[in-house]
Amino acid sequence: MDNLHLGDNYRPLEAFFKKANGEIIKRAYLKGERPITNQTLPRLACQLYEKQLISLSAEEKENFPVCKYKKNCEVIRGIFSTVEEFKQKISSFFEYMYYFYGNDRHLVFYCWNVFSTIIFVQECLKRFGDPLDQFVLIYREKEKKEREKEEAEVEVEAETELVQKPQGYQNPFSSMLLDAKNLILRGAPGTGKSYLAKEIAADIISNGYYDDYLLLTDDQKKQVEFVQFHPNYDYTDFVEGLKPKLNDDGSMGFELRDGIFKSFVTRARKNYEDSQKSQETVAKEVSVQEKLAEFFSNIEFGVDTFKTISGSEFTITSVEEDRINISIPGNATVNHLALNLDELRKMLESGLEFEKVKDVTNFFKKTFATQGFSYDFAIYNAIKAQKIKASNTKVKQQELKKYIFIIDEINRGEISKIFGELFFALDPGNHNLTSFMR
Repeated sequence: MDNLHLGDNYRPLEAFFKKANGEIIKRAYLKGERPITNQTLPRLACQLYEKQLISLSAEEKENFPVCKYKKNCEVIRGIFSTVEEFKQKISSFFEYMYYFYGNDRHLVFYCWNVFSTIIFVQECLKRFGDPLDQFVLIYREKEKKEREKEEAEVEVEAETELVQKPQGYQNPFSSMLLDAKNLILRGAPGTGKSYLAKEIAADIISNGYYDDYLLLTDDQKKQVEFVQFHPNYDYTDFVEGLKPKLNDDGSMGFELRDGIFKSFVTRARKNYEDSQKSQETVAKEVSVQEKLAEFFSNIEFGVDTFKTISGSEFTITSVEEDRINISIPGNATVNHLALNLDELRKMLESGLEFEKVKDVTNFFKKTFATQGFSYDFAIYNAIKAQKIKASNTKVKQQELKKYIFIIDEINRGEISKIFGELFFALDPGNHNLTSFMR
């Protein structure tokens, strides 16, 4: 600990936690995470004491000791929730590590070489560990060739940093894609086109933090879609089309379903629309969503009964992402119905008082009431009647995100049959479709 720079000369071989009773606990590696690196030991500490670290106050996190360069130097402190916060409060030049937990949340703090987080690990053990618990780090001295290779990589990264730092991305093609909107990677099989495409996507989605697709969180991966074309692929698979459906009575029918591209565009469009909403609107939507969730969690599907104004009894059999399925035993003609969940959500978000089905009809600007409006109105009244405590959930405006659609083997598909009229929408105005060899 007298000279942290000496840690550059060593490489970790093993890192584990040993309980007082002799039990050994090792790092639960995430998919794509490299085993035994300079970050393995501190990540193991975060893994073991995740709840304790997360529950620290903002002041405690900011003052949490991480390391110091020399014995008499000032201690570097701070556990942050984002890389931007780390760079703002510590330095944009210092190396850091991040630990994922929950939905797209992180613990970020300084990390350099094999010894740079020893103080952090010791502090975790001191605060949260039990007597005789141990963290064990096994390391060896680097060979001369290893040190020379790393020094060469650092020089290359330094030169690349001069070019890429202003752009904020690690991959030079990331900015090219953002500018042109479309990129075609062409070259012989096995030259890494698909791999490069995912690198570019990860670089852009993570705002330049990393270019490894496997390190993206589940939420971030929803911003990327991947499809592979083949000779039989067509418009119904890609955009939308009629698909076979088994009806409740056992007969076969057809229904219009979105293809992979349209579903992806819908997801991206929703993010754009949500990002334009005010904080007040977002708070109202969150409140309604919580009311719906509590209502559906408190009823017994297929058992609890509800009544329309006309006295027709029905039960809610299930709730899907976009629909409410109901059963109407007394209706000899149509005894099952799928209600549009979004319609019920809009009624609750409006803040209006609906006193009769006609109010619902007028709200949706329809001349005549649909069959579903009577059941929407009944469920609306049931939700309004339940007593729900005010939510303390803090809301914030939705961040405008970037979305990337990757087509593999595009040359194997018949473009006109797959894209149809959408082919002419690919070129975003004055931008050119960019291609390059790989």
